[in-house]
Amino acid sequence: MKQTFGVIFAVMIAAIVASVAVSATTTTLSSDSLTMGYTDVQVVQACFSGYHGNTVSVVINPICKDVDGVFGCQAGDTLNPSGFSVVPGAASVADGGCTNLTITTTLNPSNAGTFYYTVNGEVGQAVLGSETGQVFVPEFGVAAAGLVLVGAGLFISKRR
Repeated sequence: MKQTFGVIFAVMIAAIVASVAVSATTTTLSSDSLTMGYTDVQVVQACFSGYHGNTVSVVINPICKDVDGVFGCQAGDTLNPSGFSVVPGAASVADGGCTNLTITTTLNPSNAGTFYYTVNGEVGQAVLGSETGQVFVPEFGVAAAGLVLVGAGLFISKRR
């Protein structure tokens, strides 16, 4: 009897593990890496599926400016930097639905850099899926170096 119970218990555990693996949640961004200007607005789409028919709350947290060069928001990064925002078009969506995220930059050259934002799909207070997006706003030095190279190329081509 105990051996039969053990086999039945093992089969039940295997079935539960298989059902969880099949019903994984998915959170996707239409574009998870963008390059934007100092003052710019772009829209990306966030989609949520596999939430078992539940309504999904769209929560953007954390938002940060990269300081340490490691992908995503880390302990040393600047949280909620001024001049950078990500706002969802809808606070919640149905399972399998999508919403637009409006990304806005109002920066000056000294505030430019790499920014990260994480889109969380929540049911109740539980985060069931998340996706991190990256936004690069070129610093003045990068733009100036590009202009210098273009100018040098034009100068050399005119001299020939």
